[in-house]
Amino acid sequence: MRPPLSKPAKCLVPYGEDGKQYESLRVLDLSAGGMAVMTHPEKFDLPLGRAIENCYLDLPGVGSVSVSLTVRHVDAVPKDEKARRCGCEFVDNAASINA
Repeated sequence: MRPPLSKPAKCLVPYGEDGKQYESLRVLDLSAGGMAVMTHPEKFDLPLGRAIENCYLDLPGVGSVSVSLTVRHVDAVPKDEKARRCGCEFVDNAASINA
């Protein structure tokens, strides 16, 4: 499913050596097995095959869900040469909702 543009879903993904900085990525679509997010490599790059822990999926009207992701594919966005669509799989789906 695609989150409505009027209430976009976001995913906070840690980066940096200490993992204490977060980049807010727009969620393009979402399913039980994973999600696709929009990235801009000059700001933040999601490496293919990398597992990323301590992400926070913010679902408007639901709350924040802690998730771990593995980047499964990265595609260029046709209308924006600088943007990338990253398909991520949920791993260790013992997520908790913080409403």
